[in-house]
Amino acid sequence: MISCPPLFLPPVLMPEAVVPAYIEKGRLFPTTADDFIVTASDKGKLIIKPSHKSMSRITKKISGVIKDNRAATQETLIRRLNEVIVGWADYHHSTCAKRSFSTIDHRIWEMLWRWSKRRHPNKSKSWIVRRYWKTHKGRKWTFMSDKNILFLMMDMPIVRKGQMALDKNPFLDPGYFEQRAKKHRLNRKKAICSNRAAQIGYYAL
Repeated sequence: MISCPPLFLPPVLMPEAVVPAYIEKGRLFPTTADDFIVTASDKGKLIIKPSHKSMSRITKKISGVIKDNRAATQETLIRRLNEVIVGWADYHHSTCAKRSFSTIDHRIWEMLWRWSKRRHPNKSKSWIVRRYWKTHKGRKWTFMSDKNILFLMMDMPIVRKGQMALDKNPFLDPGYFEQRAKKHRLNRKKAICSNRAAQIGYYAL
């Protein structure tokens, strides 16, 4: 049994379903949710990343949460943002999403800075920083309250899924797919435990 410090809130997964359609000129186009971009590298390896549309949707959703909580406390805002942030990051945890995670984290910081300045238009920048951002467990610029910390997508470990045997059928070989899912869960738990944020107990208050 693997045990490790707490890192994540319970994930809230996106409701959209993604189904692969066809490959054309090295690119896989989903037919419904359009959440991923799948390309082939020069060596023939598939590279799966969050699509620009998916990043745009999550940015608009986070912006909406912040606008709806203009007058809310920092604690309430963090709780509602984490529900969205953790869910989207968890949804993309098995893709090449590190750069996308970093981009979204930066967008969130910019939106929160505008949120905080709007609440205190007559205060200095240094006062606003001291009010809403702290240095926590050696990390600067931690948006946190006394009870909660804003989750950073960069702290979501990327765990790739192994290549699937092409001769296996989910209806005829359920044991293979159960073992495959079990292995992925174990690898992910190991990755979470070895994550720097978990090692320093960053999200444990």
